[in-house]
Amino acid sequence: MQAFYGLKEDAVVRAIKPVGFQDTRRAIWSQEALDIAAQEKDNPIEVIITLRGGERFSPFGGQMTEKAWKNQGNAHERVFDKILKNVSSRPLNANFMPEIGVVTVKLKHSELVKLYKDADPRILHISVNQPIAEPLLSQSTSVINMPEAWSHGYTAAGQNIIIIDTGVRSDHRLLENGSGQSKVVFEACFASDSGSYTSFCPNKDANGDSQPLGLVGSAQPLSNCGNCGHGTHVTGIAAGKENLTYFSSGFQGVAPDANIVAVNVSSHRWNGIEWRANNLTADVVAALEAVEDASTAENFYQYYTVNMSLGGNTFGDSQSCDLSEPAMTNAIQNIISRGVPVIASAGNQGLVRRDRVGRPGCISNVIRAGGVVGDGSIIYDASNLGTPSNFSGPLFLAPAIVESSDTETRTDVSYKDGTSMSAPHVAGLYAVIKAAAPGISTNDATAWIDSEGSVSLVNPCVDNTNCSPEERWPHTVKRIHIPSL
Repeated sequence: MQAFYGLKEDAVVRAIKPVGFQDTRRAIWSQEALDIAAQEKDNPIEVIITLRGGERFSPFGGQMTEKAWKNQGNAHERVFDKILKNVSSRPLNANFMPEIGVVTVKLKHSELVKLYKDADPRILHISVNQPIAEPLLSQSTSVINMPEAWSHGYTAAGQNIIIIDTGVRSDHRLLENGSGQSKVVFEACFASDSGSYTSFCPNKDANGDSQPLGLVGSAQPLSNCGNCGHGTHVTGIAAGKENLTYFSSGFQGVAPDANIVAVNVSSHRWNGIEWRANNLTADVVAALEAVEDASTAENFYQYYTVNMSLGGNTFGDSQSCDLSEPAMTNAIQNIISRGVPVIASAGNQGLVRRDRVGRPGCISNVIRAGGVVGDGSIIYDASNLGTPSNFSGPLFLAPAIVESSDTETRTDVSYKDGTSMSAPHVAGLYAVIKAAAPGISTNDATAWIDSEGSVSLVNPCVDNTNCSPEERWPHTVKRIHIPSL
């Protein structure tokens, strides 16, 4: 009996799908992809193909072993090889992420038509590789009472915050460790040369990504770029450290002793005046896949937190967007299953649809960050929040108008606003908690924030008929706030 139960709980056994298993999810074959390809005629467009079965973890299946995960990747690569050979005889420059069953490839309209006609049932999703986000825009650690935590030595020492954004100016004075050295300990760059988008990753490969992974300087933001300071600004909020030589007392981020892993996921488009950074889906997925690969290391979850201050340029989703973004969902869920918290901004379309959430914040189990202003008692007017019953994963509010580091000089600071600036407050708080309670799970950290590390905020306009519709919000929300320790 003991042997039976031991076998039943074995990770390898739990990861096996039963004979006859059917994935009942409806496949999505983007009509937009066909339409764009038709307009481009013989010019290939880049599409993302996602297979069924890219998950590494499920509550019932458990965690795949490294051997099973590699075998799954090999199987997916064979499937992709067959699918692509069926649609084109010319050499195709494809970027494979085989374990999670994703490939990005440039196909002509005729090739795409053939792919759609074949309708391989193993394909779950096909879409154009286009921006999932243009970085949104935002501070105040005193509003969330971080000086209370700092005074007790809770500064996130030993933690690492992974900033997936427009890159980070690693030599900024706010991002030094107190000894004049940069707190950026690892860099990476994932970008695409696709259509009108250009990759400026240094030493880039055929896919537009810097090689090798970890290349020093690869996450540096592009100059002459209208919004490329976004990642540096976000990083200062999450992990900037007080530097009295250049800044006033108390001017620092939520987790001042945390290290920074800077990941640049910007592909750039020229608008006639300047370059603009956009975050293409495939590049964000590639960055997440690199994080997932690293997360297999023992105790990785104890020392890392992911911040994604990204948001879709539409009104957002009214419910979980897992099926609409399967490649990104697989990548994010695999990281979360390892015990690493993933924080994303809720979005800045609240003036139109506050009940929605931007991508990737709408993916299940992502920790969503909404915004507050002033003393923290007022919801940021542009903040998405999302109807609670339609999304899994918590929502925490944090300051959305913030002065932080920028990129023009080594001491440059600026004000930016948006839930992009709320997210690094929340990510920094998770890093502080993880350092204070080594080994704590994401669920337990979330439970502490919900019960002890936040205050309830009821929109004063809920029952006031004089308020505009976008100001009314019938749900109680939580704003992060460190209690007296």
